[in-house]
Amino acid sequence: MRNPLFIIAAVILLMPPFAAQAQQGIGHSQAPVDKRMDKRMVLAAFIARLKAPHEWTTRKCWHAVKSAMVEAGAIPSTPSSIYARDAGDELVAKYGFVRLNIHDPYLAPAGAVLVYGNRKKEECHVELRTTDGFASDYSSEWRCKYQLTGVYAKFVR
Repeated sequence: MRNPLFIIAAVILLMPPFAAQAQQGIGHSQAPVDKRMDKRMVLAAFIARLKAPHEWTTRKCWHAVKSAMVEAGAIPSTPSSIYARDAGDELVAKYGFVRLNIHDPYLAPAGAVLVYGNRKKEECHVELRTTDGFASDYSSEWRCKYQLTGVYAKFVR
């Protein structure tokens, strides 16, 4: 015999307004997967998500992203920049990343590095795009509240 809650949930999901949402997916869609992306960056995003299963920041986002990329083997050494706002410039200059022309974080491919904020060091954030959300020193299915300043990716050579 089936659980009564299962039956109620099934009936609700089969109702016309909910059935359409269930087919389209509630919330934001999965991250697009770009076959040109370095697979180690997707692994770095996975590592960052495993290390930060909670949904609140510890204010060490750039440190968490750097360590995840090094652990995954995506970059050979830890970047020397201190602030998240400098992440994109250093990744492009020293590690072969490319800045993508993407202005919506939900359209960034899995494994991309997203940099948010402005020139004030207290209003910056960096995170990795996972297949179903975002991860840095915390993981979430929702983007950071700051303004997106750049999306960076490392492609296979």
